[in-house]
Order: sequence, then C-alpha cells, then structure tokens
Amino acid sequence: MKILIAGQGLAGTVFSFELQQRGHSVVVMDGQKEPAASRVAAGMWNPVSFRRVIPTWRAHQLIPKMHALYAQMESFLSIKVVHKMPVIRIFPNEEYAGIWEKAQQTEVATFLAPAKNRTLSTHIHAPHGHGEVSEAGYVDLPLLLDSWGAYLAENDRLLNQQWDGNATWSDNGAEVHGVHYDAVVLCLGTGAAQDPLTADWEFLRQNKGEVLTLKIPGLKLDHVLNKGKWLLPVGEETYRFGSSYEWQKTERIPSPGVREQFLDVLKEMLPDSKPEVLEHHVGVRPTVKDRRPVVGAHPIQKNAWVFNGLGTRGVMLAPFCAAYLADLLEGKGALDPELNPQRYHI
Repeated sequence: MKILIAGQGLAGTVFSFELQQRGHSVVVMDGQKEPAASRVAAGMWNPVSFRRVIPTWRAHQLIPKMHALYAQMESFLSIKVVHKMPVIRIFPNEEYAGIWEKAQQTEVATFLAPAKNRTLSTHIHAPHGHGEVSEAGYVDLPLLLDSWGAYLAENDRLLNQQWDGNATWSDNGAEVHGVHYDAVVLCLGTGAAQDPLTADWEFLRQNKGEVLTLKIPGLKLDHVLNKGKWLLPVGEETYRFGSSYEWQKTERIPSPGVREQFLDVLKEMLPDSKPEVLEHHVGVRPTVKDRRPVVGAHPIQKNAWVFNGLGTRGVMLAPFCAAYLADLLEGKGALDPELNPQRYHI
C-alpha cells in the first residue's frame, strides 16, 4: 500500500517506520508551525503509576514492544536513543512507604528493584525512604525524530508542508495534491483540534507542560529522581526538571510562577543544590479524557485513519499502537474498543 502520514511527531515517526518495515510505501507530510510536543518532552518511560504503586495501563504488553521497535530504529539509523535509567521515588510519608512495601508482593514487582537496594546520595533529602523502578529510562526524541526525518528526506518521502485537510476521497483511497494514496493517517497531535475530519470530536484535551533544563554543580546522579516532579540527568551536571500539567491551555509561553514552583520543589529534594536555569521549555501534549490513545479508522471518512492521544506516556504507547494500527490497515487483527476512535465521534 501507498500511505500518506500527516505529522512527524512521535506517532508519525514510529508508525511510518513500522509500515516501512512491513514493506509499505510511506510518505510523511510535516510542516508544523509549532514544534511537536515530542520535541519538548523528556521522552521518559516508567511503567509504574506512583499514585497507587500499580502497573500503568497494559504495561506488561507495552514494554516488550517498546524495546523491540526502538532497538530496530537504532540499528536502522545507526544511532543511540534509548537510555535505560532507573527512577528513584522519594516517599512523601510513612504511609506511602508501607504501600510501596506491599506492592513488592504484587504484579508491579516485575518493574521494581528490591527494597532498599540502593544507597542515595547525601545530597538527596528522603526522610521517609525511597523505592526504585528498575524498568525505566528515556528516549532521546529530538535525535530520533531528526534522524528519521533526515532519512525520509534523503529518500524523497518527506513533504515539507502542513497538512490542511485538502483531499479528494474515494472508495479506493484519497488524492492529495495530485497524488493517489491508498490511505491517509492523521498523526496530528494537538493539530487534530483544527483538522476538518476531527475538529468536531470531543476526544482531545490539550495539556500544556513545562520543563526546565538545569545545571546543578556538584551533583552526579545515575538515575532519575522523583517526588511529584522528576529530575532527569542528561549530561555532565546537566538535568531536565519537570513537569507541569495545565489542562486546556494552548499558549506556548512559560506560565507565571512555574519556574519558581519548580525550584521550590527541587529545593525540597536537594536542599543544598544551587541550580542554574539554562532553558525553559514549553509544549502542549495531546491527551484524551479517558487517558487512552485514539487509534483506528475514521468513523465516517473511508480510508482516513487516526493515530493520536499518546499523552504523557507516548514513548511506551507509540510502538504498541503503531503495530496495532498497521495490523488494521492490513486487514488483520481485532478492533480494540479502548482505542477505537468511534468512542469519541459525535
């Protein structure tokens, strides 16, 4: 099949690679005025919900597929983007410490290191103790997206223009700017709110997030640190710290007070730190009311498909959803009601 993918954020990147691996002809159209949320996100994965210390949705299915696909992309593009790195969760109180201890006897233990397996740096303030998620880390999303985009461009498969919804649809596919495609897949992220085929849906909740890049002299961590906010090592004494969540906010400028709030939380985690703010990043995530991706056939327009709503766990979700959607395009695999776009169509 010849398939047009609108958008080269994380969803469009992973899905176009999945289709190419299956032997399909892929063209990606991307000319976004605003950078995709994927380029601002830290790209972390963590299969544990810290609120109740349980596995996140379908974590045991998502993790193997995630590792397999990103390893394929690393090999194909000759890059290194996957960085496995444990997350240290600082316990907020004694009650939470007890919840974590009990969790060691449940299915979430697959993703946890043994209790008290690590001695923390003396810089870290954790009076109630800590736990460790061993199955965690981050994907260098800017490098992944840029490398795949460069490959597409070199092979004349990247159209540097913004999808505007201008297509002539038929039972056999769609004609876009004079070229016939068997299917068009909309990987538009927050752009779905303006697209003619999805603008009237109620699935998208835009979620503004902010992240700081910090230099913290004297601090050397080999793990992510989490206490409501997370601190991710990305270089010599350099860290990313975040993030914030502001529902239905779309402006891509720093919010008043967020920087100060972040630095106050950091002071609780690392009382003697003297951070220097290097950058303040802002992005808008495409999230969904029921916290499930929206992946599948458009309910009305034949040969149009939707891949959206990856939200805050996109690194984990994208490979699984890409394989699921590729199966549907190929006419195999059962519909998943939790992913089906039909649930949000008016």
